[in-house]
Amino acid sequence: VKSIISLKESINSNRENLKALQARDAAFKKQRETSELLERNQVLREGGNPQQVLLRRKKKEEFEKNKISFKTQQTTNRMKIVSTILKEEENIERRKKQQVGIKFEKGCTTSNARSVDQIFITQLLEKIFKLTVNILSQDVQREVDSVSSSSGQDISQSPSTLALRKTTMVANDNEEEDLAQPEFQGMWDQKHKVYKVPKEDVTLKPTGGTKMEHDIMKRTLAKHKDGIIVQQVAAGREFKGRPFNSKPEVIHFKDLDVGRVYKKKITITNVSYSINFCKLCGLSEHLKDFIKIDFEPPGQMSAGMSCDMFVTFKPMINEDLIGEVFFLAQTGPFSIPLKCTTKKCDLSVDVESINFGTQVVGETIRRSVVLQNKGALGSRFDFQKIPENPATTYTLETSLGRLVGCFTLHIFMTSQTTAETPGMTPNDVSERLKTSTTIPLNTALKSRRTQQSERLTADNPQTAETLGKMTEFPIQGDEEYEEQHGVPDELKVGEIMSGEIEPFSSIKLDIIFAPCIPGDIQANFRISFTDAESQPLLIKTKAVAIDVPVWLERQNVDLKVCMYDRLYQEQIVVHNRASTALRLNFEVPKELRNHMELLPKTGYIQAKQTFTAQLKFLPRQTLAEDSGGLFDIETGIVEAPMVIRVADQTRPVPFVINAVVTSSDLEFDRPSVDFGCCGIHESVVSTVKLTNHSILPQLFGFVGIPEYVDIQPNDGFGTILPLETIDIDIIINAKRARDYDFTLLCKSGINREFPLHCRAVGVHPPLELSHQVINFAATALDDVSTSTFHVVNSHISSNEFTHPVPRIGKGEIAKVGPTSFEFMVPDNIPISITPSVGTVQPGEKCHITVEFSPKLHEYDVRKEAVRVIESMREEKAKEQEEKRIREAEELAKKQLEEEKQV
Repeated sequence: VKSIISLKESINSNRENLKALQARDAAFKKQRETSELLERNQVLREGGNPQQVLLRRKKKEEFEKNKISFKTQQTTNRMKIVSTILKEEENIERRKKQQVGIKFEKGCTTSNARSVDQIFITQLLEKIFKLTVNILSQDVQREVDSVSSSSGQDISQSPSTLALRKTTMVANDNEEEDLAQPEFQGMWDQKHKVYKVPKEDVTLKPTGGTKMEHDIMKRTLAKHKDGIIVQQVAAGREFKGRPFNSKPEVIHFKDLDVGRVYKKKITITNVSYSINFCKLCGLSEHLKDFIKIDFEPPGQMSAGMSCDMFVTFKPMINEDLIGEVFFLAQTGPFSIPLKCTTKKCDLSVDVESINFGTQVVGETIRRSVVLQNKGALGSRFDFQKIPENPATTYTLETSLGRLVGCFTLHIFMTSQTTAETPGMTPNDVSERLKTSTTIPLNTALKSRRTQQSERLTADNPQTAETLGKMTEFPIQGDEEYEEQHGVPDELKVGEIMSGEIEPFSSIKLDIIFAPCIPGDIQANFRISFTDAESQPLLIKTKAVAIDVPVWLERQNVDLKVCMYDRLYQEQIVVHNRASTALRLNFEVPKELRNHMELLPKTGYIQAKQTFTAQLKFLPRQTLAEDSGGLFDIETGIVEAPMVIRVADQTRPVPFVINAVVTSSDLEFDRPSVDFGCCGIHESVVSTVKLTNHSILPQLFGFVGIPEYVDIQPNDGFGTILPLETIDIDIIINAKRARDYDFTLLCKSGINREFPLHCRAVGVHPPLELSHQVINFAATALDDVSTSTFHVVNSHISSNEFTHPVPRIGKGEIAKVGPTSFEFMVPDNIPISITPSVGTVQPGEKCHITVEFSPKLHEYDVRKEAVRVIESMREEKAKEQEEKRIREAEELAKKQLEEEKQV
C-alpha cells in the first residue's frame, strides 16, 4: 500500500512538474510572439520589411548554432588526430624495441636501419597529414554550405572556399614551376640613350652688333674726338669738369600764359684754366618749336670772361616743358637745363603740429595756423577735422568721466525698458540693468537725450534743465549730435572752415580747444584743396584736459533694490585735488527732499583731502506722487540727479543716485478661512495662496500656531521667491466638539506681520468607524477584492460630565438610542458597500462589507482604438511621404544621368 501511495504521489508530482514546464513554455512562446509582433510593428513604422528582417535574424541564429557545432566537431576531430598520432608513436616505439634483438644480414649497417625507420615514419606522417586534410576539407565544406545557405551569396569567392582551395593545394605536394611570361616588353628592358646638348647656332649675331664692331666704333669715335677736343693742362694740372657756368644755372620760365612772349638773358662764364671756345650746338628736340636762342660766338675767351645769350620763349600749349641747351667747348661738350612751367599752387603751413598743453575743463584756448600760397594760381580750401582718426582717453576717476559712461547709459536703459515693454516686471528690469552696459554709448546717449528731455520738460522744467546740462556733454564719435548742436569735439575748427586763397597770399586758420571731458586728446586736421595737383595738408594736434579740483569717487551711486518705509544709507566720498580748502554745498532735488537727504548740507574739504557725506534714503508710499517724473511707477526705478556746488567754481560736480524701489508685502488670496464642521476623528485641510509682491525673495514663517493646527509644507516656514505665489495647507484636528475661532500670524524676514483669521466647528458624531482607511490588494480587471469594517454606536449615556458626548459644537447632545447611517458612494467608482443603509443600537456594532471590482470602461477602449487608428494613419502617411521622396530622388538621378550623357 505504501508503495502504491508513493507511486501515486510521484505521478502527481511529475504531472504538476509537466504542467509547470508546459505553462513556462507557453509563457515563453507567448512572450516571444509578443516581442516578434512588436518588432514587426517597429519595422513597419520605420518603413522596412518585417518578414525579411526576421528571416535574416533566424538564419543568423542558425548560422551561429552551426558555427558552434562546427567548432565542437573540429575540436573532436583534432582530438581524434592527436590520439591517432600518439598511438602510431607508441607502435613505432614498440617495433623499435622488438627489432633490438634481430641480427641484420652481412653488409647491413646501423645507418641503413635508421634510414628504414625514417622512411617508415615519413610515410606514416604523410598518411596522417592526408587524413587531417580530408577531415578539415569536409568541415570547411560544411561551413561554406551553411554560410552560403544563410547569406545567399556565391561561395566561390568566400574566405572558407579560399581556405579549402589552399588546403587542397597543400595536400598536393607536387608544386609546378611558374613558366608565365609577360605579353609585352617594358621600357625597363630597353637601354637608356644619353641626351646630347645641341650645339649653338654660330650664325646668329648678338643684339647691337658683335664685339669687333664695337671696337671698330670706339676707335673711329676716338679719332674723331681727338680732332675736336683738346685736353687743357695748366701748371701741370689737367682740367676736368664743366668748362662754362651759366647764371642762372637753370633757365626757368615760370607761371606761363599761352600766347605771351617771355625773354631771359643768360650769362655764360669761362671757368677753365686758360683760353677756351664756346659753340651752340642746339637744344632738345621737343623745345625747338617754342624756344628761340640768340647767341653770337665770342671766339676765344680767356679764363673768367663771359658772354651773353638771349632765350625767347613763346608757349603755345599749357603744359610743362623740360629740356636742355647743348654747347661744345674746346675741352668737351656741356649743357644748360631749361624748364618751362605753368601756373601752379604752392601751398604750405607754418606749423605741422600743435601742442595745446594742459588746460582745465571749461576753459577755451585758440591756436592759429597760417596757410600760405606761394604759387601764381589760387585755390579753394576746406579746413576740417578728420572724424575717423580721433583718439581720446578719458579718466574714470574724474567727475565727468564716469558720468557719461555710467549715468547716461543707465538712464537710457531705464527709459528704454519703460517705453518698449510697459508690462515688464521690476524683476525683469533689474535683470535688464545688469546687461545694460552692452549697448553702445553713443546710441544710448542719443535716445536718452530725446526721451528724458520730453518727459522732464512736461513734468518739471527746472529738473529737466539740470539733467539736460549733465547729459548734453558731447561724446567722441557722435556725429549726428555734433551736426545738430554745432559742437564737433573738444578740439574743433574755428570760424573759418572754408574759403578762397589768392595767389601769393596767406590766411590765418584757428583751432579751438574747449575741453569738457578730462583726458588726453589727440586729433588730426586736414586742409584739402580743389586744385587737383595740390596734396592735402595734415596738422596734428594734442592736448591734455584736467578736471575741476573737486571730483567724486563714484559718479553713479547705486542703492540697488530698496523696500518702502525702510531706511538705506550710503557714503558719498568727495576728493579735492587742489592745494586750497574749498566749500561744498550739496543740493537734493526738491521733489525727493521728503525721501532723500544728504548730511551735512554744507561742508569744507581740505587741500588734497577727502570729504565724506552721508546719504539717507527712506522711500515712502508717496514717492510716486512726490517724485515729479524721477520715479517710474511701472519699473520702480528712481533716478535722482544730485549736484555739488563748489565755491569759486562755475561748473558744478554732478552725480546720480539710482535705486529700484519695491514693495515688501505678502498677501493671502482671502482674508479668512472657514473650515466648517470638522469631526473629531478626522483632519480638515484648507489651502490658501500666499503671494510675494516684492522683487526680492523673502523669508516667512507662521508663529504662535495652536496645538490643534498644523501648517504645511515645512511646518509653515520657508522662502518665497520674487513675485511668486505658493500654496499653504492649513490642517485642523478638532479634539472636541466646540467652536474654534483663531488667527494665524505670518511674519516676514523684516518682521512684518500678515494675519489670517480662521473659523471651525468641532463635531462629535454618535457613530464611529472601526478604522478610517481601507487598503485593497492588487485586483485584476473583472475580479473582486473584499474588505470589512464595523460601524459602532458607543453612545449609551448623555452625561457630559463623565465622558464626551455626541454634539455639534456647543449644540444639543444627541439622544441615546438607535442611530441610522447611510454610505454615499461617488459616481463612477468601482466600489460597493453592503449594507449601505442601516441602524445600530446603543452599545452595538454593524458589520460592513466593501467590495472593489475594477472594470474597463467603454471610454478607455474607444480612446485606445482611436490612438491605434491615428498611429496607423501616421505610419501610412509616413510611408507615402518616403515613397514620394524616393521617387523624386530617382527622377533627379535619372535627369542627372541624361544631362551627363548629353
